[in-house]
Amino acid sequence: MFQINIRNANLYREAIVHCSVTDKKNNERLEYLGDAVLDLIVADILYKEYPDLNEGQLTKLKSKLVSRDNFRKLAIALNMHTDLPIQKQKDLEAEKIIGNVLEAVFGAMYYDQGYEVTKDRATNMFRTHCSMEEMIENMVDPKSSLLEWAQKHKRRLKFQMKEIPNLKGPRFQAEVLLDGQPLCKGEGSSKKRAQMSASRKAMEELRMSTN
Repeated sequence: MFQINIRNANLYREAIVHCSVTDKKNNERLEYLGDAVLDLIVADILYKEYPDLNEGQLTKLKSKLVSRDNFRKLAIALNMHTDLPIQKQKDLEAEKIIGNVLEAVFGAMYYDQGYEVTKDRATNMFRTHCSMEEMIENMVDPKSSLLEWAQKHKRRLKFQMKEIPNLKGPRFQAEVLLDGQPLCKGEGSSKKRAQMSASRKAMEELRMSTN
């Protein structure tokens, strides 16, 4: 599954034993460890790969990536609920606990393989099964970012709107004017979406002009 040479198989056996089976030797401690390790790995990835995100944005994105719901989706995408012989009560659905098992497996991997190997496998998992760019797009409001930039740099910003004739439904165009000069245009099915599209293009233009 993660293509590693297992050194201590007992760790992984423990990682798939749910506490509903026994309160003695189960995966709760490894789950705790895996949760901390994955939290660090995600913070490490985001800090290095997204230098334009501020602390608040990094925190929000990390929270989405290490959420219980996302771990459940990742574990299902990896077919862990069908490929691993998870030990649990018979009436307990694997999909309800599979996210916890994923964390426990990474806790076991950390002790068995060390941080760098664990980070490599986790990074590959997130990149393959999570659309981080889409998460960022949904999280970061480009219009707010553009307005903040204009305020910070004491520049005049204005949106000029017009409706575009379209047989399939409403269509709007937003043009960003910076200090009275056209910067870029964006389109959308609503005024808000057109402004978001134009703001995103404007931020890209401004980022390129400062590099």
